[in-house]
Formats: sequence, structure tokens, C-alpha cells
Amino acid sequence: MREAVETMLIAASPASGNGSGAHLAGELFSQAVGMKMTHVPYKGVSPALPDLFSGQVAIIFDSVQTMMPQVRAGKLKALAITSPARWPAAPEVPTMAQAGYPAVTASSWIGLLAPARTPKDVVGKLSGEMDAVLHQPEVKARLIEYGIDPVGGSAGQFQSFIQEEAVRWGPWSAKGESRPNNDTDNQAAWRQQSAGGCWRRQGALP
Repeated sequence: MREAVETMLIAASPASGNGSGAHLAGELFSQAVGMKMTHVPYKGVSPALPDLFSGQVAIIFDSVQTMMPQVRAGKLKALAITSPARWPAAPEVPTMAQAGYPAVTASSWIGLLAPARTPKDVVGKLSGEMDAVLHQPEVKARLIEYGIDPVGGSAGQFQSFIQEEAVRWGPWSAKGESRPNNDTDNQAAWRQQSAGGCWRRQGALP
């Protein structure tokens, strides 16, 4: 991983572009390794992959469910997962921390929200039912297949998590000279990517 970093000058983020989760993960990685990389936003995975395969871009930050089929086919090499722990569906891929970059931790998330004036007992009921469903073995296994790690928890825990994410990523967005993406369709797209990673074309680097 460290040897490869020296030639990683161009990083792509498909589907969501500027201000997306993939973009900010790339900026976080750039800051961690002390190297300024050129961000190339794409309108989707389809136009991004040919450029990655041909070497027009050096690496790409995108979701596990999108990239692992390309890795399994021998077209890409998985460098690291940006989530805190190794992904169950790809246990052979190290985390960024295990690759030598403990500060590079990033994952997108999905949450169930209710209007602000919803009674607390209703919120509690919805939260409890959702938590129970997420912990059903068959549901958990299917979500993991799609690259989604079902966390669950209470409404209060989720509220605290949202606040922590806002505090964490606000400064990084400004430091990376990125701007929040106001395209709601794009925001919805990247927020469904619960596990991300850093990928490069197979055989491109040591």
C-alpha cells in the first residue's frame, strides 16, 4: 500500500461527484498520506471503470458492492476498506488502519428518520421494531451481501451519531476544497453505499 501511494496522483469518485462520500474519503486519504491528488468526478460507475482499467485514473473510491465483482473477475485490486473493520463479504481486504493509515476511516450510512414532532413513544416503537428486524439472521446476511452492515441501535444513539458525523466531516469538506452536493438524487445514491474502499486496476502497481 505504501509503495503504491507514491504514484497515486489521480483519484476518481463515480456516481456522486463533488462533496460526495467517495470524494471526501479520497480527500481524507490524500491528507493522511500528505499528497495532493486530482479528484475526477464521474456521472456513474460505467464511465469511470474504463478509465480506471486503462490507467487514465490511478485509483477509485467506491462501494464494496460495486467494486468487488471487478476484483473477483481479476480486473481490479482492492487496496483497502475504509470502514473500521474488515468487511464480512471480503475478509481478505485489509482496512485502511491495517494498511498503515489509521486516520482514514469513512463509511456511508442509511437511517430511518421521522418528523421532528413525532411522539417519543411512536419513535421508540419504530426504532425497536427496526432494530429487531435488522438483527434477524436472514436479513443481516442479505444486507451484508449488498455491502450494507446492519448496525441498529436506539433513536438516541442514531441522533448522536448524526451529530458526530456532522462535526467530523464539516472541516474535512472545507479543507479538501469540496462543496456539499445539492443534487438530492446524488446524495441519495451515495448514502446507500454503506461500505467503501480504495481500488486500482489489477497489475498497475506493485
